[in-house]
Amino acid sequence: MSQHRHRSRSRSYSRSRSRSPGHRHRRHHSRSRSRSRDRGDRDRGGDRHRSDRHYSGSGRDSSYRRKEITAPPLHGRGKFGAPRGDWEKSVGGPMNAPAEEAEAHAKVSKRENRIYVGNLAYDVNYKDLAKFMSGAGGNVIFSEVLTTPAGQSKGCGIVEFATQEEAQRAKQELSDKAFMGRACFIREDREETARFGAPSIPGKIGMAMGEARTFLGNQAPVIPNKNIFVGNLPLQASWQDLKDLMRQAGEVIRADVGMTMDGQPKGNGTVVFVNPDDARAAIEMFNGFDWFGNILEVREDRFANGPFRGRGGFRGGFAPRGGFGFRGGFGGGFRGGFMGPGMGFRGGFGGGMGRGGMGFNQYGGGHQAAAAAGGRSFNDNIYADYNGPDGSSDAMAVDGSSAAGSGLKPQPAEPNQQILVRNLPWSTANEDLVELFETIGNVVLAEVLFEAGRSKGEGIVQFTETAEAQLAAEKFTGYMYGGRPLDVQFNPRWHEFSSAAVKGGQVPPAANAVRHLSASASTPTSAVSSHGSSSSSSRPLKVAIIGSGPSGFYTASRILSSLPIDSPSGAVGNVEVHMYERLPTPYGLVRYGVAPDHPEVKNCQHKFDELCSDPRFKFFGNILLSSQPSSSPSIPTPSTSLSPYTYPHALRISFDDILPFYNSLVLTYGASSSNPLSSVSGSSSSEHPLGGVIPALALVSWYNSHPAFTSLPISLKGIEEVSVIGQGNVALDVARILLKPVSQLEHTDLSEDVLHVLSQSDVKRVRVVGRRGPGQVAFTTKEFREMLSLPGVGYSGVDQKLMDHAKSLVGNERMRKRLLGLMEKPVTSTSDDGNTKEFKLDFLKSPSSFIPDTSNQNQVKEVEWSVNELLSTTPAPAPTPPSSQSGAVPGGAASGGGGAALVARPTGEKVRIKADMVVESVGYRSEPLTGDNNGSGSGGWLLPFDRSRGRVSNVNGRVVDSEGVVVPGVYTAGWAARGPVGVIASTMHDAYSIADTLLSDHFDNPSSSPASASSTMGGPLHAHPEEGVPPVLSGSEGRLRVVSIDNWKKIDQAERDRAEVGGKGKEREKFRTVEEMLAVLR
Repeated sequence: MSQHRHRSRSRSYSRSRSRSPGHRHRRHHSRSRSRSRDRGDRDRGGDRHRSDRHYSGSGRDSSYRRKEITAPPLHGRGKFGAPRGDWEKSVGGPMNAPAEEAEAHAKVSKRENRIYVGNLAYDVNYKDLAKFMSGAGGNVIFSEVLTTPAGQSKGCGIVEFATQEEAQRAKQELSDKAFMGRACFIREDREETARFGAPSIPGKIGMAMGEARTFLGNQAPVIPNKNIFVGNLPLQASWQDLKDLMRQAGEVIRADVGMTMDGQPKGNGTVVFVNPDDARAAIEMFNGFDWFGNILEVREDRFANGPFRGRGGFRGGFAPRGGFGFRGGFGGGFRGGFMGPGMGFRGGFGGGMGRGGMGFNQYGGGHQAAAAAGGRSFNDNIYADYNGPDGSSDAMAVDGSSAAGSGLKPQPAEPNQQILVRNLPWSTANEDLVELFETIGNVVLAEVLFEAGRSKGEGIVQFTETAEAQLAAEKFTGYMYGGRPLDVQFNPRWHEFSSAAVKGGQVPPAANAVRHLSASASTPTSAVSSHGSSSSSSRPLKVAIIGSGPSGFYTASRILSSLPIDSPSGAVGNVEVHMYERLPTPYGLVRYGVAPDHPEVKNCQHKFDELCSDPRFKFFGNILLSSQPSSSPSIPTPSTSLSPYTYPHALRISFDDILPFYNSLVLTYGASSSNPLSSVSGSSSSEHPLGGVIPALALVSWYNSHPAFTSLPISLKGIEEVSVIGQGNVALDVARILLKPVSQLEHTDLSEDVLHVLSQSDVKRVRVVGRRGPGQVAFTTKEFREMLSLPGVGYSGVDQKLMDHAKSLVGNERMRKRLLGLMEKPVTSTSDDGNTKEFKLDFLKSPSSFIPDTSNQNQVKEVEWSVNELLSTTPAPAPTPPSSQSGAVPGGAASGGGGAALVARPTGEKVRIKADMVVESVGYRSEPLTGDNNGSGSGGWLLPFDRSRGRVSNVNGRVVDSEGVVVPGVYTAGWAARGPVGVIASTMHDAYSIADTLLSDHFDNPSSSPASASSTMGGPLHAHPEEGVPPVLSGSEGRLRVVSIDNWKKIDQAERDRAEVGGKGKEREKFRTVEEMLAVLR
């Protein structure tokens, strides 16, 4: 077992985990946690004894380079928590040497001179590896990082030295040494033939593989549990850091970080979410995320639910409870103390060995007693007769079996053309089986076995000849596949393949890159079953998506990943997705709404980039869509007091121009306006707005360099008192940017112009005001904790009487109580220059009037507030899921948070508070896509729009007209459909649901097809749309103005180049005008 020491799964009491503190831990358990003084009470979750698990998984492709980012600070401490010194960064360059060079060296390679290096950081390339391995004084003559078929690192590699002695010395001296933040594992290369330059077999990841990577083109697994595993964590990350990061995907119950016997971090952890959807969202958002230089591997924790999950190898060491279980073996742990009474296994293979079978010495029998009872002797090879993750084998005789249950070793089946393959990695697909076993003979059919929607870790492969099956069993038994030793034998019972089985000789090279749509509860099975049918191939699918934010990209990715490019329905020409955007840049709110000091939220951009490489996808930027292209429409900014931005450089087209070319239309253009405070005199939307009163959307768009807002006359000189109306995460984003030291923002993607304005700020106090009480705030714990940690910013806490009342309302709601606990305590902080600022929360106040300065009647100087009282005592529910522009911008105090049933009623009392600047953060709303500001465009198709709710009229994503009748083929998703609520994760789920609905309607629901569209739609959608793209896009004007995805890449690179010139370590220096962007393309 020495070869597996880096993967040991000890569950002894001396092994501890750093975890979010749960119920009182059982005695003798130690736990390592790191806490900072200002972090408040920690979340407590249930105690769970579980072992560490080795991980790797494939990493980013070689074009993805480590970059400096700003994420919530890591507060933990670890063995390698210090800077990584000489091995901190990659030297850069390609992942591996040219294939021709590698293949040539493989022909002369000597096995005894090769060593295997595992647990590598995912951005290590072959030059980095060679440089590190030469540290023992040896002469490295070749090195290679093992990669997936997509060219992504598997976290391991092969190095060959000039002599065997040098290889052994490197193994002895460098094993467990820190290399780019990870302790590498080194052993001899066990492969007979050199793997240099060899093509990767999907799933065959050697000892380092964890789980198949999830990118946008591959659906994340539909997981029934709520647990995820996180690998390649920064070693200084604590459980709280991990929990704070994962809250962006949904509500987290607990987070654990693995610790070694001596209390050092292992670099992995687990997270438990409230529901499976949030867990799946975390996988989508954070798998492959660059967190402080470590590319995270995030996947389902497949071993969290239930004690019997096949893994191969030991689950843990000897321990009084949960001890000598196998990951793929014994179903329970020891019930008594070690070598004590009751030590027999509670269950066994197939329900098992019984109590007392397979104990030691006289306690429960001995080795032979175990075998005689249908159990297993410990003298046996633990891999040779592995019995699969379900611990049983139907219709399979066993040696020494009894009524107690099945043992491990099956009787040999009669030779036949089918083989049973066990201990497969959970990520193995049917295509993987074909590719693996076609190296032996002619595969007729192959299929991975599933139970209750989850892989059993077993598969059936049928060959043309029995001799081929015999050879496969001989060659692949014990073969390490995805870090697991395979058990291959003749199938004891003839298997009838399902329709999902894959035929041999027909697996396309890209089969492993795109998976079929998972049959989940949210996925209509009819849509899946129709893919590839003759009817579907005769009805090509052409989709126009209006808006390029997260909902648009997630909708497009779901459609294309549901229709594999190698299937009849998904072939190029049978499905096309075209995305329209009024700016030259994609990503919408991810680019222009996410707080600049939250770059981790923008991780989804990298996944959206994966979609852009699909030949069936096209992006058309710098296009303004309306009903009347000749009307020169003005797209209103959030405030009527601000000059409307007309997008003068965009190509103006109408719905009439594009509808004939598509049979499906999806509106995902988001929410681009602020909710008005028009009844408050002096507000930005009032008849006579005052200077210094600005909507939060305008301010956020200004500092994020949205071209429509960069000309706003923002100045913070002489501004000392700022009032923010609303208590959502956007309000805290605004307060944080105004109070944070500029030195902590210089490395973000804030433009130099914005940084200059912030550097001249005189802001001393930011007051965030809500119309209700502390128990009804809409911001979340993570974002509020960030405010408490700002250097040089004090917080005065909350009036005790208000807090006591709030606590009485929230009852036992754990998350809300924890947030109130943080809000209650004042924080004192001093700055180096003694210039202390203040962050303050104020409650039960609504603005009634903005008062101008007596010396300047056009500038705000005070706010008159109406004092409120709460009308109801309904207990407040939990806060909305975290956003902080983590994909969402809640509507502030006016539109949500906990305790929606509590009504703020004016008491009649008025108070005045000084305010040099007022930010209205009271929520967003969508605008209709029409040719004029009133939405009454004449001619063309008038978009059904619900003005009272500020969103597109729809029922479950299907657009409906004023009479509630579905408009065939027209859909809406994201904020345009349901208002500005939720996070990126909820946006993703919504987009996936709409895409599934679209697919179902197109393939299986003729009544919803565009063929039945009414004549009231100007330029109606057709079941058989015109081919190609609308001519207006390819005309002379279109060629000058339309921005393709390749054009965007040039703009993107130009922004990155500008940042390098600045020398501040920024990722990019954004262009602030459309003119600058288009100039790059000329």
